[in-house]
Amino acid sequence: SYSIRLYDLASRQESIVSTGQEEKIEAQIDADRVTWMDKRSGDFDIYLYDITSSSESAVSTGPGDQSFPAISGDIVAWADNRTGEPDIAFMDLSSKKTTTLNRSGIQTDPRVYGQSIVYLNNRTDIILYDISSGDERILAPGSIKMEPDISERGVVWSDYRKGTRDPDIQMFDLKVLADIPIGNGPYNQTNPSISENSIVWTDNRKGNYNVYLYNITKDEELAITNDQIDHSSPDVSGNRVIYTDKRDGHLQVYLYDLLTKKEKQITKGATDHRYSMIDGNYAVWLSNDTGEDQIYLYDISKGEERMLTNSKGGKLSPIIDGERLVWADKRTGKWDIYLYNLTSNEETAICTEAKNQIQPWIYGDTIVWADGRNVPDSSVRNWDIYSYNLSTGVERAIVTNTANQGSPCVSGRYVAWLDERGGDPDIYLYDLIKNTEIPISTLPLVQAPNDGKGDPERVKPYSPSKIVSQDKIVWMDDSHGFTQIKMRYIESDPMLLLSTDFPSTNGSLMVWSDNRRGNWNIFGFDFFTRAERSISTAEWDQLYPQASGDNVVWTDYLALHLRPEGGLDGQLQRQLGCLPAGSGRRRERTHL
Repeated sequence: SYSIRLYDLASRQESIVSTGQEEKIEAQIDADRVTWMDKRSGDFDIYLYDITSSSESAVSTGPGDQSFPAISGDIVAWADNRTGEPDIAFMDLSSKKTTTLNRSGIQTDPRVYGQSIVYLNNRTDIILYDISSGDERILAPGSIKMEPDISERGVVWSDYRKGTRDPDIQMFDLKVLADIPIGNGPYNQTNPSISENSIVWTDNRKGNYNVYLYNITKDEELAITNDQIDHSSPDVSGNRVIYTDKRDGHLQVYLYDLLTKKEKQITKGATDHRYSMIDGNYAVWLSNDTGEDQIYLYDISKGEERMLTNSKGGKLSPIIDGERLVWADKRTGKWDIYLYNLTSNEETAICTEAKNQIQPWIYGDTIVWADGRNVPDSSVRNWDIYSYNLSTGVERAIVTNTANQGSPCVSGRYVAWLDERGGDPDIYLYDLIKNTEIPISTLPLVQAPNDGKGDPERVKPYSPSKIVSQDKIVWMDDSHGFTQIKMRYIESDPMLLLSTDFPSTNGSLMVWSDNRRGNWNIFGFDFFTRAERSISTAEWDQLYPQASGDNVVWTDYLALHLRPEGGLDGQLQRQLGCLPAGSGRRRERTHL
């Protein structure tokens, strides 16, 4: 006989929910309700058991198989095959109303949380459906996928992009806030720079490129300039904004005070002043007043300018943080990274490795740069990102992918850079504490976020930009046909990444099937204790666990284990579409 069994984690008691001669499989539980597939009528139907009242009822008994039920609150969902091709159907238990999502192809494996249903489309797409609004979106297209599940935190599934023998758990995090567009309208937004809760940029909504500021805390936009000339290279620090323009024929740096609403020109001369940046009381830039590029510093409180470098050879990318300044220097005939301390007036070589190093950035004790030591020859674009810690004196590689990486920026624990491994420049992020690399934006035609040389429509060719600050990152997105600045809050909570299969979570406990002992058993990870626990340790296979409250249910393969022709590999391959549907008996299983 077949039975659905319930194990109470609190009382450690096991009880029978339903028993009979026909198959009862795919048990799912939520609070005091259990639902499953039942073949008592010949086809599979969906049944429901109320633990509190000890009562059983039929949810769907239509023609054809009703399979893969899921339950959350008053919503029961399943795959409905009455038309010959499964669609997702769901019933609201409070109103007894059933809704069917008629879609082309095969829809199966629904899971429910609140007013959201996630399901598998044609075995390759994870779809999220909002019951309240009727909106639907694709969360993950492409590779073969199995067993999606959803809870308060997000959506998880088994992903077979590495092949059927090497599944991984993938997660779509619903807690991560959506990307925030900075400004609206079909015009170009360029040159973003972020500092704490302020973002500055240039856009051409009025024809010329003017400077704008967005206050994240106040949700307010402010026009910094409103002229009939182009402005470029804006940067912000505290209540001060700098930018460049050519109103007098040469590229000059201007300072704008957000408190007094007054502008001040801080550079002069018949040369261009490029790659300007501001931090606190200092602004820095490049100028070739002496006939060769040198770095200049302006003390805002004193109103004084001074030249910081005077060595021969080119200079690029002056970046300042507090009392420390870094730049790329060509005094030896190739590009190296140097540091200048404004307090001690001391200069230090940071990296003089045999190949070129460019595009430095500094925050606190961390310096990052683009490094060419792994470039085989000048015809290959294969720059990597390296870092140096001033406190420990330790240099390390951040990313050495065979594609090109450049324009790094560091703020706190995060390093962001432009990465060409996908073809177009994308934004990637590295967590220095977790040693984890995260793709931030991989949409088509993502561009570098600054120009630095006075051209508002050019990307910055030799210097990075301030695109990350604290827990926020900004970039230029050109995927809509015009450049739009977007911002994202960086998710800093550790993500649970397990090379396991069939995941489910009830919010505080994540459960899954794991074959570390040879056969498949049920394991769990408690988010509060940060500890793994063994749920079942039988000598046969257990699969498809579901957790809700203090209860866990799963599919138990004891009967299949006792049959000489049984074997889980065939079952998995049939679900993946690798074996014909009739080549084994997938549904003849017993349950605990």
